[in-house]
Amino acid sequence: MYKFSVYLLIVLINLAACAIPKKAELGSTLQEAPEVYLEAPADTIPLGSYPFATIFTDTVLNELIDTMLRYNFELQQANRRINMAEASFLMASRLNKPSLDAVIGVQGDKYGFYTMNGIGNYDMNKSPNITPDMRVPDPFVPDLFVGVRSRWEIDLWGKMRAMKDASKQRLLAQRTGRQWLQTQLIAEMSGLYYEWIAMRYEQEVVDRNVKLQENALDIVRLLKEAGRATELAVQQFTAQVYRTASLRHAIAQNIAVAENRMNYLSGRFPEYLQAGLPVMDQILPDLISGGVPTALLERRPDILVSLHNLTAAYHDVQAARAAFLPSLSITPYFGLQGFRLPSFFNAESIATGLAAQMSAPLLARRQIRGQYTIAESELDLHWLEYKRIFREAVAEVQTSLQGIANLRAQFDLKRQELDVLRNAVNISNELFSNGYANYLEVITAQQSLLEADIELVQIKKQQLQTLVMLYRNTGGGWK
Repeated sequence: MYKFSVYLLIVLINLAACAIPKKAELGSTLQEAPEVYLEAPADTIPLGSYPFATIFTDTVLNELIDTMLRYNFELQQANRRINMAEASFLMASRLNKPSLDAVIGVQGDKYGFYTMNGIGNYDMNKSPNITPDMRVPDPFVPDLFVGVRSRWEIDLWGKMRAMKDASKQRLLAQRTGRQWLQTQLIAEMSGLYYEWIAMRYEQEVVDRNVKLQENALDIVRLLKEAGRATELAVQQFTAQVYRTASLRHAIAQNIAVAENRMNYLSGRFPEYLQAGLPVMDQILPDLISGGVPTALLERRPDILVSLHNLTAAYHDVQAARAAFLPSLSITPYFGLQGFRLPSFFNAESIATGLAAQMSAPLLARRQIRGQYTIAESELDLHWLEYKRIFREAVAEVQTSLQGIANLRAQFDLKRQELDVLRNAVNISNELFSNGYANYLEVITAQQSLLEADIELVQIKKQQLQTLVMLYRNTGGGWK
């Protein structure tokens, strides 16, 4: 009988192993990448490696970010998801450990007479070898058990170890995902802040131009009284003042939207905020580097999240592969067992047992094959996602680097244009007062000045926001 069991075990293992898929290999996760970014020095220290406060020195902005990191609801939700992932990992860590349960069991059976138990109990009760307290109750037979039971599935093929490793990688993905969320929130808060102070400056630009246009309106009114201008000129100058003044209210609404969003990110109800440095006083750092593309593999949290998910998918494939092979479980128990309560606590009631079972799937192989195919496809999808995110990250850094360079040049040219337009407005006012220019030339000069002034602050805002995006794209904001 023992030899037959061994032979049967060998047959089961061979049947299970004959169709098991070949073991998958994860291979190297190092991505192909260009050595340097286009038109950028091969600096190995990316901007994102520096502390945030050394790049963005506005103390009000840093206070807003600190408040956000403490009270932001999305970060708090991410913390809860990490707790859930830690609990899942703890459960997965116990899969290959034996269980131990305290058991109090009560069972009762009434056997049919023409059954093995029914006739056996009847015949045993007639035996002269037993005492009255040893007779089986009739017709209802109770069965009491108090003790411990255990079950231990032996991890022969590494299935549970693979499930544990997959759970660990998903926990790391959740933790790194929180870091990526923090990076994105810091970038959003910074971008909003720079947009907010830029709009406040735009209001000052509008106010300056309204005063300038009101002065021109006063002049044309005086010229009309002197018979040197028409009512049409007065109306055109008046309309221009109203049009420019209305811009202030449109900007005010956009300021309110930005303030409310910043308060929301900080976990607060809407309230007025105090600005720090004016937007034109915000200085770009001299050292602006994207580092080298391969540095993103170690710094960008979203790339690290993708890598953890890829590794988890690999372990899922290993667990799915092990499901083709037989499983071995051991079930021991120890306790007190009997059918009479008075003698239940005697030494003779001590019961122990040990059962071992090995099982191999035979009829469910299609389901197992389907699960393995799904796991393999998931692995392929995560490979493609890992490659996609890395290439997207390289493109984002490249775009930010080129954006900063182009915006620097654009800002310098626009500032020179603004100086010329200011001079043109003064000349047009003087010529108009002396009758050498018409009122349309004055209006055009003033409108061009307003547009250039607003465009200059917009370019400054884009410079700062592009710097923020480079800091975010090179993996800053969490280390």
